[in-house]
Amino acid sequence: MLKASVLAGAPEGEAAYVRAAITDDAAAGSPTAAYARAVAALVGGSDDEAARWAQAMRGGSEASARTAAAIDALARGDAAGYQEALTAIVHDFEARDAHLTGVAFADTAAMLETLAAPRGLAARPASALLAPSA
Repeated sequence: MLKASVLAGAPEGEAAYVRAAITDDAAAGSPTAAYARAVAALVGGSDDEAARWAQAMRGGSEASARTAAAIDALARGDAAGYQEALTAIVHDFEARDAHLTGVAFADTAAMLETLAAPRGLAARPASALLAPSA
């Protein structure tokens, strides 16, 4: 829900919902919940909070760790670190035989690029799995 709202350009309501629905304790114990809280924090401009939740994500899967690295780099304003992490995310999507949605689209990378653009950090990787403007 939050990822879709970021991509649609109106994430504030869903970000507020995530912050209210997922407690700090729940997010600390779940990389998936920490991911939702990290994205909500980026939406709200709370970079320190986003970086904290990105650290909690690192205990999850390899995909979670790659996304955590990108979120952490966005939160710190680290353009090189963000580009490296985003490239790893895109390459992971490109290597997949199947996609969760059934559509070959690097939605996580597209969402991160949407959040990176107003920060002046968009990496704009070339990939058939991203829209040309992402």
